[in-house]
Amino acid sequence: MKKIILIVSLLVISPLFGQDLSTGTISLYSPFNVTVKFDIDTTSDTVTMTLVGPSNRYLAVAPGVSGGNGMGNPGDDVIVYNSSGLEDRNMTGSLNKPTMDVTNNWTVTSNIVSNAVRTVVATRAINSSDSNDFDFPVSAGSFPLLYAVGYDTQFNQHYARGAKMATVATLGISQKVLSTFSITPNPADRFVRVNLPKDIKNARLEIYNILGKKIVDKNISNSDGVIDLYSWDSGVYLLKLNAHGKSATKQLIKK
Repeated sequence: MKKIILIVSLLVISPLFGQDLSTGTISLYSPFNVTVKFDIDTTSDTVTMTLVGPSNRYLAVAPGVSGGNGMGNPGDDVIVYNSSGLEDRNMTGSLNKPTMDVTNNWTVTSNIVSNAVRTVVATRAINSSDSNDFDFPVSAGSFPLLYAVGYDTQFNQHYARGAKMATVATLGISQKVLSTFSITPNPADRFVRVNLPKDIKNARLEIYNILGKKIVDKNISNSDGVIDLYSWDSGVYLLKLNAHGKSATKQLIKK
């Protein structure tokens, strides 16, 4: 069922130029470090979802569904990762399990498990052809979402559930440029290089482990962006780059 988006602020958009928007990383269930992020690219008409949580439990998010709707209304969109993979489903308006959409409009581009943490990255059109799919906003605003975390990977009874509000912000040009920094190679065994965008000469690099502990905090340039991973444990690390009052993050995997 199509949703009416609550627009917090209206932006004038030229039809000749697209824009990038993002919800940023939204903490869903803190005890298990479950998060979701939606990046919206109006130029390519693409939404990229990054869903992170324990690999031994199912994860579900329902964009456009408010907490007061309980299990949602019939036709409300819900995205589920379970033992069968990433599924495009819709609510029944009761306590019954959401039903499968006729077509799964999400395409998984990455599915990585490290130290019992799963990171799923998937893409979809901003406005799919399925009437049950949520239409993502194309300007700054907000939308509600429900989430659920399972007892295990079987899509049955939930262990925890709740409601959040996603705030969509337009990425400024400096932040957009900053977010193009790259990490090579990734995954990596020993040495990794952080490559700054060509328009950025220096930046502050912070690296966090899976427990949220900062293990690197240093200034880098393209001439000294090599990091030695020799003493690091295998797993997923978060790299945060800060420059010109903006920040961008990417994940690094240590083999």
